[in-house]
Amino acid sequence: MKKIVCLTLVFVLCAALLAGCAPKPGPTNPTEAPGPDAPAETSETGELDMEALLKALADQYPDDSAEALAKRLLEDPYFTLYTAEVQNLEDMWTYFPALNETFTGEGLKESACVWDAFGSRAVVYVFTPEEGADAEGILESAKNALDPYWSEEPFDHVQTLVYGGRAFFAVYHDGMEPVTGPIAEKARDFVEMFRTFKQEHPEASVLEIAEHLSSRQKVTSMYVSAVEPGVLTGFGDFEHTVEVTGFADGAGLFPEISPNAFLCYLFRLEDGADKDAFMKDLEEKANPGWNVCIMTNTKIIEAEGSDVLFMMCNE
Repeated sequence: MKKIVCLTLVFVLCAALLAGCAPKPGPTNPTEAPGPDAPAETSETGELDMEALLKALADQYPDDSAEALAKRLLEDPYFTLYTAEVQNLEDMWTYFPALNETFTGEGLKESACVWDAFGSRAVVYVFTPEEGADAEGILESAKNALDPYWSEEPFDHVQTLVYGGRAFFAVYHDGMEPVTGPIAEKARDFVEMFRTFKQEHPEASVLEIAEHLSSRQKVTSMYVSAVEPGVLTGFGDFEHTVEVTGFADGAGLFPEISPNAFLCYLFRLEDGADKDAFMKDLEEKANPGWNVCIMTNTKIIEAEGSDVLFMMCNE
């Protein structure tokens, strides 16, 4: 009896050890591309693994056109803020972002890209070479045509990849991070984003709120700056100078390129200040035609607590 019990215990122990050594379950398709809410492939250091991402995308959508494949990149959190463009290869003047005029697209059947128009200026191309074309040679031509003035700083990575009948070309900086949450596609989208961020971060300064809005938008290329009471862009005109006063703290979101039909301010009022009177003052002093050659058609003035959001734009 004791011998049977011992043998049984040995058998159970061996089975447990074998189970512990068995391989852990993994993904059924290790090349499956990340979905809209999942981060892209990352390396061991936590950086974006561009090659792994592009291979996964090509594997999952082998029949997609270059345009469709590029647009799928926009679904990934790393590329949410990017803009998709398709190159018309029949037009000798077609535009290739980040590349100079020496790159003509010769040997290409299709070309599309996504690029960070309002931030790092990073670009990812999806090329479909013509049958029999030298894909490696096309990528080498793209490398040689890279415009050194396209980005303020030289790109940390110049990625080339021939895979799945595609030729991929990407230039980007270290430190790419996924972007989640709402994105402003138009100026009015800032209103709800402003309210939500204010409610979730009640201690945030107006400058921090402005930086949050600026970092999650596809409205225009812009920069953020603190402002003080006094003469502010967008109020009054050359003949009638006015001042905006009555706020304790302020920040503005200003277009990088002017003239531009967009202007935004965030104001924080003192406790007990007459918010309605301040908002009325903004309405009366604002000049929709402050920009030479451009007239805006919309004023947006909203408040959340002691903070006031003011915008002028075209809708």
